[in-house]
Amino acid sequence: MLRDLKKMGHVVELGRRPGARGRARTRRLERRGALIDLWTQAYPGQLRPGLAPRRFRAAKPGWWRGVDFARYGLALGGEAAAERLTRHLKPETVTLYAVGGAERPVHQDHMLLQDPGGEVEILDAFWNFPAGAGLEGMVPPLLVYADLVATGDDRCLEAAKLVHERYLARPDGQG
Repeated sequence: MLRDLKKMGHVVELGRRPGARGRARTRRLERRGALIDLWTQAYPGQLRPGLAPRRFRAAKPGWWRGVDFARYGLALGGEAAAERLTRHLKPETVTLYAVGGAERPVHQDHMLLQDPGGEVEILDAFWNFPAGAGLEGMVPPLLVYADLVATGDDRCLEAAKLVHERYLARPDGQG
């Protein structure tokens, strides 16, 4: 993947780090905004379908508010995560990402019933890194953004713009 990013001009090798051993190099991410756009466009058609999406319906509306998803090995994404990040969107869908199939206890504790048309969607997590500061129990903002853009829904696109401005754009406007 790093080789592909270099070919596309998104990663630049700056040379060997002082005192580094072996092949350790200093790299810089270039064209960050274009890379965010590319990933956001590719995510719904290439990566997301392979995450084994499952749908459920909840017995109680708003069941997800106040839940410590990290305790369940889950991370909140999509519309519900955008609501937590921006306080702007009233979610119609709750998207959760499960680490290692850890969703079973949340089904029981919150009475989630399998339903292909349900408003709760659980997908397999595809990353292996800790949550960012202050985002425990949530997916990274880039994934929240990609989930929102993938809906094509006007209210989600408006929330996506806020997520981008607050969490993805750099102060210099380059991304």
